[in-house]
Amino acid sequence: MYYFVFLFIPVFAAITITAPADFSIAASSATQTLSWTFSSSSSITCSINSYLGEISFPVYTASGVSATNSLSYTDTVFYQRASFTGTASQMDNAFASAVYQPHQFYSSNTGSKAVIEQTDYIEIVCTDGSTSASASTMVGIGTGWVDDPTCGGNSCDSHGWCDKTTGNCYCWWPYYGSSTSRCDKLDCGICKHGSTCDTSTGKCTCTSSTFSGDHCEIVACTAASCNGNGWCNPTNGVCQCYSGYTGETCSLIYCLNNCNGNGVCNMSTGTCTCATNYFGTDCSFKKCPRDCGAYGGCNYSTGECKCYGTYSAKDCYFATCPGTPTCSSKGVCNYYTGECVCNSGYVGVDCSLTSA
Repeated sequence: MYYFVFLFIPVFAAITITAPADFSIAASSATQTLSWTFSSSSSITCSINSYLGEISFPVYTASGVSATNSLSYTDTVFYQRASFTGTASQMDNAFASAVYQPHQFYSSNTGSKAVIEQTDYIEIVCTDGSTSASASTMVGIGTGWVDDPTCGGNSCDSHGWCDKTTGNCYCWWPYYGSSTSRCDKLDCGICKHGSTCDTSTGKCTCTSSTFSGDHCEIVACTAASCNGNGWCNPTNGVCQCYSGYTGETCSLIYCLNNCNGNGVCNMSTGTCTCATNYFGTDCSFKKCPRDCGAYGGCNYSTGECKCYGTYSAKDCYFATCPGTPTCSSKGVCNYYTGECVCNSGYVGVDCSLTSA
């Protein structure tokens, strides 16, 4: 016998909220009618909140919708925050033709009421217990808007984002604006050789056919302009330099072996200025200490001396005296001649013999 087990896994559809567009309102007793619409396959709970204003729901009906507030709900009361539970269609009914007005704050110092003229936000959050969604509407109360909250209504030309609190566009590179509320121009970067920027294309307009490239950085060559050190490529107007030369007009000269990393190349003359202890056309030779004097030869590849005969030391300026130890410890070595000066009573080249 076979048994089949069916598992029911609930699938929660996404909640969508369509909120009113941002708007401005006078700081006096003016009101604004607003509506929200909802989409959900299950019952949802929505909480709405305003910081500097308050909202009434004149068409609210208790049929199928529960409402919770800090006070008992009536159709004529304005609330800064409220919560509703019901189906999407019931919520559409509850939030249809809602009325917004700026909140009047009471001053205990003066005993009067006043409206704070700045930006308010109407925020709504809905949940079905598993998923949630939110939406917000920005309100400029009186002088609450700074400049134009819609950035001129042009969406920053689709090349930036609009800061609704200032009305300024923040453009994405390489775009910039002809005003703070636009991103309608393209930056060319650096236009060379006196060229000007075409902000509609982002490319430089060259002063003559002599120049080309997005930045007019390419100089069209002639046979003479390559200085005899290269040939002019007529397809792109660029000098093709011969070996050993470089630059737009082939006027720069490479140094031999790039000075082997032991000097600095003067590309105007193609000559190396060698670092200390190096010499040669390409700075490939290394000097020896004191040029090894007269008693040694220099290995210019390593900069080390090869001393002759009994001469030693790095510069071959000192000779080695005979004897082990030196002068048999019975004399003093003259390192300039390599000869021992024996103490009294001793003789021999290494002072190892006693005198008669």
